[in-house]
Amino acid sequence: MKTIKRLLKGILVLIILLVISLYFYLQHIKPKYKGDLTLSPLENKAEVWFDSYGIPHIYAENKGDLYLAMGYLHAQERLFQMELVRRIAPGKLSEILGKDLLPTDKFFRTLGIHLSSQEAAQKLRTQTTNPTLKEAEAYLRGINEFLEKGPTPLEYELLGIEKTPFTLEDIYNAVGYMSFSFAAAHKTDPLVSFINAELGASYLKDLGLKADTTRQMIPSYFGDPIGLNEKSSAMLLEMLNQLPVSPFIGSNGWVLGPSKTKSGKVLFANDPHIGFSQPSVWYEAYLETPDFQLYGYHLAGYPFAILGHNRQVAVGLTMLENDDVDFFRETENEADSNQYLYKGEWKSFDYRDEIIKVKDEEDIVFQVKTSLHGPVVNGVLGEIVGPDPVAMWWTYNKLPNQVLDATRKLNNAQSPEDVTDALKLIHAPGLNVMYGDAKGNVAWWATARLIKRPEHVNSFTILNGSTGEDDPLGYFDFSSNPHSVNPPAGYVFSANNQPDSVNGYYYPGYYLPEDRARRIKQMIDSKNDWDSEDVKKMLMDETSPAVTQNIGVLLTAMENASLAGNDQKALELLRAWDGKFGGQTAAPIIYTRWLYTILEKAMKDELGQDKFDLFMSTTDLRKRTFPLLIANDSSSWWYNADKKTVEPRQDVIYGALISAVASLEDDLGKNIDKWKWENIHTLTHNHALGVVPLLGKVLNVGDFHVSSGEEVINNWGYPVTSENKYRVSFGPSTRRVVDFSDIENSESILPTGQSGVFHSRHYDDQAQMYVEGKFRKMTINKKELTTSGKLLMLLPDK
Repeated sequence: MKTIKRLLKGILVLIILLVISLYFYLQHIKPKYKGDLTLSPLENKAEVWFDSYGIPHIYAENKGDLYLAMGYLHAQERLFQMELVRRIAPGKLSEILGKDLLPTDKFFRTLGIHLSSQEAAQKLRTQTTNPTLKEAEAYLRGINEFLEKGPTPLEYELLGIEKTPFTLEDIYNAVGYMSFSFAAAHKTDPLVSFINAELGASYLKDLGLKADTTRQMIPSYFGDPIGLNEKSSAMLLEMLNQLPVSPFIGSNGWVLGPSKTKSGKVLFANDPHIGFSQPSVWYEAYLETPDFQLYGYHLAGYPFAILGHNRQVAVGLTMLENDDVDFFRETENEADSNQYLYKGEWKSFDYRDEIIKVKDEEDIVFQVKTSLHGPVVNGVLGEIVGPDPVAMWWTYNKLPNQVLDATRKLNNAQSPEDVTDALKLIHAPGLNVMYGDAKGNVAWWATARLIKRPEHVNSFTILNGSTGEDDPLGYFDFSSNPHSVNPPAGYVFSANNQPDSVNGYYYPGYYLPEDRARRIKQMIDSKNDWDSEDVKKMLMDETSPAVTQNIGVLLTAMENASLAGNDQKALELLRAWDGKFGGQTAAPIIYTRWLYTILEKAMKDELGQDKFDLFMSTTDLRKRTFPLLIANDSSSWWYNADKKTVEPRQDVIYGALISAVASLEDDLGKNIDKWKWENIHTLTHNHALGVVPLLGKVLNVGDFHVSSGEEVINNWGYPVTSENKYRVSFGPSTRRVVDFSDIENSESILPTGQSGVFHSRHYDDQAQMYVEGKFRKMTINKKELTTSGKLLMLLPDK
């Protein structure tokens, strides 16, 4: 008995010691928010005031010290996020996360982003007087100072990550990944090509690939001068789902000019839509020197803000969704597989070897083959139909990378002309850049090098690489890009929808439906006395005019239907629904399940289950297709391949409602009054290591039961499936309201918190506020900080 007691006492002592050790370890790795901190590369003292949400306000004597401090502080909160981001584009995730990420690494190595990064970094290093180089290197010195002297993050310890210095190549790789995630063609073209080849061109008509002039477009105003198949898409989507950081999805942005606001000053709103994760994508910081001020939003490992404002100007962005990728089928020489046909001549493929390090495994060596169009994606992007290689042509890899210079110029812009000069340098990714300033100017620019293509080319399908006749013809001049500067309407807006034509030409792209854009315009046009409170409410709007329009079409198709019980009650709920995705209503549940079932009955017989699931996952296609399909009596999709007959549109819609309600009864019970949208619509911010159940309980943030839905202004996306849960995967990565009538009280919010260190109080201190639609101040007045903030003095090592 005494032996057992001694054993138990020993175990208890061991547990106590472990708890104490864990406590002191967690205290050790917490970010430093006050006191003194010596940084050896610093030239002069600098002050950092942290507000109540842990956002640093850095005051330095020069830009070198400013960006050095920024790099250090960014790293102390987000080093692991930086590590992941710098590894995606060069294909180095397997080295720390294991062999499951090997297909992803092979794909990104094949794209060659890392080669473009090396070229851009080498070129920048030769420009010794370029301020972009000086400020980027200062930022890197700050990161590496923390890497050397700061505490090691928990994730590094758990994964056994070796610390290696950050470089200019890492910065370019970060923006390279952003450019890739903005490009939709990788995810869409293979499926569209399959439908075109296997089912015929008539099946493309309801996919909404062509510009529809009856829909709400982004209006331009020039008045002011200033062989793939569907498995390729499936494989890519699977790889993207494995990525441990957030992809860019979509966005809203609008800028109200003096004629639309109560104050007569510009009101600016922006909420870029990005995949949810923990930590969230943006790191906020206010930067100030005697001749520079900026409140900015920074990507992991990137020195310059992507979104930002000061007392003079505000800049934000949404995704343009332009098509900057083409796939070319090359004709291989039967006598020599190292050659391909181009304009009547046999040309030799280029080859390079890539070595990928894999955790706890032998290194993997594979060969990348490249034609003049680009890298051959056979083997890294799923199965290829036919024996010939398919090469990927991508604007990002075709032109010199000047994005770093462009973003620095944007951070220093003081006028529309300054912004235009910066935007001319951006070739990819495609962006809608929103602008407003204290002088009353409002503007929007579609920003990218937009491709000139031959008139016969359908850029959504695989092109012929052998003749040269399908090749891009070059690029339009930036002056021909859609844009609007100080339009007569008094405002500009963007919601990833199709821009209006320029000289009669509609630039092809993967634009989202008009749903959000129409709602934004509808609301802005309703009044001319907007204030910041109105704009904040608008950012949280949950109503979709497109949903009520779709329901109107469906109800017309159901006019002669004989219904009873829950079928009839479901129809009555939809008839009374105003399109608002409220948490306490059943209507969004019924509508979403009916939508899914209609598409399933119309398309699965032709596509099969796997391809149908892929179609539903290809969000832009699904959203464009549904309203066109349900309104088209003669759609090819009404042909039932199983029954070998055409089913009337009304019959499919009727049968889908019956099936949808029956499946919901099985999932949620027969009492329709208890069906509540927020019970099955949930949001969790997942940490990269949260897939491990024990770690997920500690590192993930959520689960929140939420209202709202997709393609409303407060746009929360989720996979639309037959399951009884709709788990939100993306949404507003921040909500910003910049009010030039009261610039010091402009407001924003982050989805979780500023810090990526889970033991920090700022790890998730904004999460509940975010789901409730609350905001917090973006403080730019130093006097406020000195009375309520915490001071961290940065001292040079003398």
